[in-house]
Amino acid sequence: MEIRAAAISDAAGIAGLINREIRTGLAIWRNAERPESEIAALLSDRITAGQAVYVAAADGLIAGWAGYGPFRSGEGYRHTMEHSVHIAPAYQRRGLATRLMQQLVAHADKADVHSLIGAVEASNSASLALHKKLGFSEVGRLPEIGRKFDQWLDLVLVQRIGLTR
Repeated sequence: MEIRAAAISDAAGIAGLINREIRTGLAIWRNAERPESEIAALLSDRITAGQAVYVAAADGLIAGWAGYGPFRSGEGYRHTMEHSVHIAPAYQRRGLATRLMQQLVAHADKADVHSLIGAVEASNSASLALHKKLGFSEVGRLPEIGRKFDQWLDLVLVQRIGLTR
């Protein structure tokens, strides 16, 4: 399994992971799938801005991805980024998310990112455990803030304060 910086040519593979989660999972609270062109533009924007996006490639396929981008608009938030990590079901529970997140955190620590934020659906115990293992702390719970598949969803905010002080 190769972990590498993402390229625009990875947009189709990343879109596939994102759209599968939109259709079947609770990690992304959207109903409409994201077109490959939208993911390509997101990759281009993040790469140009010096933000991290990594992929895990196996057998010519994208098995997982992780990236970060702005948490909120406004220059006061410039040292805070929000991240995402998604792994294809066939590759879950193999340490891939850990490896991708370790790359992401290392990049953030070198890139003047003071705070990394994650927003995790509360029933996703695997993601919450991963974040805890990597030094993230739970900093908030927002009950019934989202709705998908005809159910109310709680959001857990996790944060890792990095090396930038």
